[in-house]
Amino acid sequence: MIGRRVWSAAALVSVVVAIALAVAAAVGHFPDGLSVLACAATAVCAAWYGIRRRGVARSLGLLAAALLVCGAVVLVIVENRLLEDLLVLAAIALALVAARMAFRVHARLPRAVRPAHAVLFFNPLSGGGKAVRFHLADEARRRGIEPIELRRASSAR
Repeated sequence: MIGRRVWSAAALVSVVVAIALAVAAAVGHFPDGLSVLACAATAVCAAWYGIRRRGVARSLGLLAAALLVCGAVVLVIVENRLLEDLLVLAAIALALVAARMAFRVHARLPRAVRPAHAVLFFNPLSGGGKAVRFHLADEARRRGIEPIELRRASSAR
């Protein structure tokens, strides 16, 4: 648990550092620095719009986000502020890696013992009668599984 908290703190600190570096670069190279920041912020908004929609709206939102990211990359190259932008990208990458480590699932479960007697409960009326039509009970018996047909007003054995 302590490891997760450390990774979470590292992710939060990295995001704050990335934002601070981006704002400092935008202010330091005013007004040119605002163009990259505006493209990145608009790309995030367009991606969020695309993720939350379906169909054509989703495609258009994600396409706009991709174009805005490409535009931000072109502006970085044209504005010739590679070191500052690489620092911002490094901070964002560190935040993503730290967040992934913080949310990593690593539960250790004991191996389950194989069941001694397998049982299959089935409703013959469910699915339009597919269990009866495909002879589910016979198939279960053939594989060593005891089928138990559920009926109205019956209880499990």
